[in-house]
Amino acid sequence: MKKIHLICNSHIDPVWMWDWEEGAGAALSTFYQAAEFCKEYDYVFCHNESLLYEYVETYDPALFKEISKQIADGKWKIIGGWYLQPDCNLPSGEAFVRTIKLGREYFEEKFNARPTTAINFDSFGHTVGLVQVLKKCGFDSYMVCRPMPNMLELPDKEFLWVGPDGSKVKVSRVEDETIYCSGFGTAMEDINRKLGHYEGREIGIAL
Repeated sequence: MKKIHLICNSHIDPVWMWDWEEGAGAALSTFYQAAEFCKEYDYVFCHNESLLYEYVETYDPALFKEISKQIADGKWKIIGGWYLQPDCNLPSGEAFVRTIKLGREYFEEKFNARPTTAINFDSFGHTVGLVQVLKKCGFDSYMVCRPMPNMLELPDKEFLWVGPDGSKVKVSRVEDETIYCSGFGTAMEDINRKLGHYEGREIGIAL
């Protein structure tokens, strides 16, 4: 019998097409519902950016306490571990390092967590020097969505990224038509379509 791992995650842009207050509200609402699911079901939630956890800690201490308990119980996982998912084309190496450092310090202090898989789902590209930054900051793997296949063809969805200095990290590009989410009522259809690509391979599926 095959085992399928469904990775429960919610991508939130805290400041994009709304003010930061609305982004904070979206984070609070999403985290509250995820915490309820963790309590009610055999369910593990994953999220990354430390800024959103700071929103929760500031504006809903009771929810923050519940999330802390669920992390301790293994029901909630810290992934990525950066301060915020940045644009990955223009920032300097120093900016990347500081973004990682801020997130790392927060997650280590609050939850004793130090992820080794970096995540930038929504960046439209990834500068060639980033692989060296990732490797030297202790990351061994990287999850992305863009650039999509119509922008950049790759040998496979999973590949080894080798930088100019020889640094290497494993990369998984989510390039299905659903990108990083499933529409309402389409989860099983999405799972079956993705399984077709990964037939005979040991890999998780992000929904």
